[in-house]
Amino acid sequence: MATCGVVGQAAGTAAALAACNGKTPREVDAAQLQETLMRDDCYLPEKHLPVQDAKARCSSCAPGHAPEKALDGFLRAEENDAHAWMPDASDPAPWLEMQFAQPKAVKKVILRFDSNCSAHYAISISHWWHERIPSGVPRELVKDYALAFMRGGECVRRVRVQDNHLRFRVLELTQSVVCDAIRLEIYATYSAKPERVFQMEAYDR
Repeated sequence: MATCGVVGQAAGTAAALAACNGKTPREVDAAQLQETLMRDDCYLPEKHLPVQDAKARCSSCAPGHAPEKALDGFLRAEENDAHAWMPDASDPAPWLEMQFAQPKAVKKVILRFDSNCSAHYAISISHWWHERIPSGVPRELVKDYALAFMRGGECVRRVRVQDNHLRFRVLELTQSVVCDAIRLEIYATYSAKPERVFQMEAYDR
């Protein structure tokens, strides 16, 4: 079913790109279609978004989960690479920060959290199977967090989110914020520790 859903999303996105650019679906650029799909959190194996033009810092990291992993453009783990930042399990106040070489105007921030995409779900009439299918909000998902927009070491704006239940979060600001860093501060998950962040992205529109 997931494959069918992705095919439908691709078809609809291709039609939208064609309509916006006055082209037929056949004339839509494949690379543009793939990047648009991934920006909307569609997973394409072995494909990735452009690497974010920023440096990464963090409060701590678990082995194999360096902060740079959250800026590398990959939306999920692949083979032996987690492609995600994860703090040390003993970190009481984890944070992840992306730093820009020069102050820039940021209008949109995209976060991609861990919703345990490897969990096995299936439609079944079996009571035995239903008891084994995870229910509710994924335990791994970040529940409470804040985004702090920094400039010169000072916070110029902070956006707090509580009771998050989504893997894919898009923050669109009404007005651009000029900053030289954005810090993700994590306060709670739905019981699983530690947290994982697959991607953190910043855009000027």
